[in-house]
Amino acid sequence: MLEHGNITIKKLAEMAGVSRGTVDRVLNDRPGVSPTVRERILKLEVELNYRPNQAAKALGFNKNPFVIGILLPPKEVEFFEGVRAGVQAAATEYQDFGLRIEEHFVSDTEVSEAVAVLEDLIERGVKGLMVTGIDHPQMAQALQRAVGKGIPLVTYNSDIANCARACFVGQDLVQSGRIAAELMAKMLPPTAKILVVTSSLQFQAQKQRLEGFQAAWHGASKTIVVLEGLDLHTMTEQTIRQALVEHPDVEGIYLSVSPMRAVLSALKNRPEPRIRVVCNDLLPTTRQALLDGVVDFTILQDEFQQGYRPLRYLFEKITADHPWPRELDFVESTIVIKETLRRNP
Repeated sequence: MLEHGNITIKKLAEMAGVSRGTVDRVLNDRPGVSPTVRERILKLEVELNYRPNQAAKALGFNKNPFVIGILLPPKEVEFFEGVRAGVQAAATEYQDFGLRIEEHFVSDTEVSEAVAVLEDLIERGVKGLMVTGIDHPQMAQALQRAVGKGIPLVTYNSDIANCARACFVGQDLVQSGRIAAELMAKMLPPTAKILVVTSSLQFQAQKQRLEGFQAAWHGASKTIVVLEGLDLHTMTEQTIRQALVEHPDVEGIYLSVSPMRAVLSALKNRPEPRIRVVCNDLLPTTRQALLDGVVDFTILQDEFQQGYRPLRYLFEKITADHPWPRELDFVESTIVIKETLRRNP
């Protein structure tokens, strides 16, 4: 068999007895070629282990670079540093093929800001969109307009309903909530009162985790107290302190949102018995809280892949019309305890 390095489109065309244009149409799955000729070319492609000249392909794309727009929450949301690391890895990997990215940090409370950014990207002819944000009708409508103009869309981390996105990449959020409930159930009886702390339930990530937790918790629904809309450290700490005064019988906290420092401050110097804590992700404060015995379990969601995979899928769709991998592309959820950290400092 000839090595693929010796095979060019010109050579493939000669062996198939057709023009280079015909080979190009077949390899790029374009119409205008008879089934018999198409089959002959595809058979030769496999037999000769043909691969496109990547250097030439890169040169071609660099002559016509394209932009993928990425919507992110405000920079101070620490979790998304890991997501951006994945984005940067993919952007670096594909930069020689003409890929350019535009990162836009938008408000996670004012939907109009995100919509304005989307409208600008659509107007400027962006070739793809990678979006997370508030699950709001205005967001969905703006994204529908983009899809209607032929712009491929992938959502990530927190999905958005009714936006015709091709794929969602992120944690199985309902399962994440169920895992949290099962972990809590291993520490506390069914009668225990649980405080669930979330950010805005307009985010599907928060809504679905809560739904999963409520469905799996083995106690009555009245034993779950939900604190919604908590993002800022000061507000969260004050609200949790007040909730613990109003509900002195709380035995467990499920933290579905990030501000661990607020919870640590609210729990500081509390008398025994210790309140059990299950949370998400592994930011530095969470790691220390695990080592200190304040947090019992945390559930990881592979933030790197939530940045890398969407950009990869969009690149492959735009440049080679690859099929989407699946509608829901869930990353792995991993449970971490103190002993895990001791083995892997």
